[in-house]
Amino acid sequence: MADRKSHLLKSLTIFAALALLLGLIIAVIVWKQPSDENPALFRLPNSTRGAKCLDGSPPGYYFRRGRDSGRLKWHIHLPGGGWCVTVAECAKRARTRYGSTKGYPETPPKYVSFEGMLSPNKSLNPSFHNWNLARLVYCDGGGYAGTRGRVNLSDGTLLGLNSAAPSSAVPSSVTSSKTARLAAATDPILEAIGPMESMESMETMESTESMESTESPESTSNESPASAIYLDGWNIVQAVLKDLHKRRGIGSATEILLTGSSAGGQAVANLCDWLASSFPSVSVRCLIDAGFFLDTKDRFSRRTFRMLAQNLTSLHQPLNPTCTHAANQSEQWKCFFLQHTLPNISTPVFLFQTPFDYAAAWIGNLLPFNYAHSLRCLREILYTQKSIAATVRNKVWGELRWSFKSACLKPERDSLFWTALNLYEQLKTVLRQKTSIGVYIPVLFVHTCIANTCWNEPWINHTSLADVVGRWENAESQNASTVLVE
Repeated sequence: MADRKSHLLKSLTIFAALALLLGLIIAVIVWKQPSDENPALFRLPNSTRGAKCLDGSPPGYYFRRGRDSGRLKWHIHLPGGGWCVTVAECAKRARTRYGSTKGYPETPPKYVSFEGMLSPNKSLNPSFHNWNLARLVYCDGGGYAGTRGRVNLSDGTLLGLNSAAPSSAVPSSVTSSKTARLAAATDPILEAIGPMESMESMETMESTESMESTESPESTSNESPASAIYLDGWNIVQAVLKDLHKRRGIGSATEILLTGSSAGGQAVANLCDWLASSFPSVSVRCLIDAGFFLDTKDRFSRRTFRMLAQNLTSLHQPLNPTCTHAANQSEQWKCFFLQHTLPNISTPVFLFQTPFDYAAAWIGNLLPFNYAHSLRCLREILYTQKSIAATVRNKVWGELRWSFKSACLKPERDSLFWTALNLYEQLKTVLRQKTSIGVYIPVLFVHTCIANTCWNEPWINHTSLADVVGRWENAESQNASTVLVE
């Protein structure tokens, strides 16, 4: 009898332990699955060939499952973060959250925004709140387009470790102010365009944007120097899409919306038709948020963005499906500029852009590389931007004598106005060539709008970007166009 009781007690103990273990396994599985409102990070398997972040870590994406009427609708978002255009820049970038997935938490940290169009809140995001959402981690530095693959760093001089770093997209005579270091950690410009030498010195970037911050993925600075970097942006996009097919069910989609901000917006123009061709029976649309960079002269009469595009093309060897066959081999850098790619896109596209984009102005060298000075200039513009709109539209150049006179130098304000006017002229040309396009262009000094509170503000005719994009997406005709220009 005692043996029988002992055996029964042992059996119950084992059963209880197994039940507890099973419960823990189920809890982990449920915890790992994205809820209706909380996205979870998914990294691609290490076995995925040819798809690595700059530092060799596996790429990933944050995913939130769709529900109710959005169960079969998909929103894929490509965040921005600038570019690296030399091996030295990319090697530095590989040690930041813009070049690695190491240390990214399972749930989105503060620096991974799910506001605006990415919000699960119906009142803030009425049209897309319940869609499946995949927000990629931007970690390739090449605008999601690089095909070069592994680049060995065995030669120290290649990295600029034993000599001066290779020249950046911006002339070396232009240097950043030390005051940038104080503001860089929370600067919205850095959040939008990432750590670029054209924005700040290597010293500033390393001290402010390395993974040592508690708000960033963990630092890899104590590790031995990397032996290589990986320029795999195009392969990363393909690998993520395959993973969405295999593990998330995008193959059953009825609608897909591809969006991108800044560098991600520029990438959308090149990926839009390719994505549509991958889903021939699905309604595919694309939204470009602040990705219309201009090939214009800066305040030193240099074409800074053209130099950036040329260096980017040379280093990453990007594949641009929309534009590759539309330009001569020697002019592939033109595919960087939407004025060349937008007219060739057959898929419905929506464009948000402002004539005074502060990040484009900074990278494009339209403003001084002195943080405090630039900030004063930008604030002056914000305070007077309504009168600026009339000045630009009516070409009343005499009014420039008083505009920004207390904070902006004449070469700076002239460059800003000519750039704004050039944007309007380029858009007129695009709109004449392409009819199936939506456009929302308020006169604001902002950079990106769909993943922040800008999304819900009624900038034009008491109408918000959220309202306009919702109507455009719900339009029955694939060729429907919506044009709102302030």
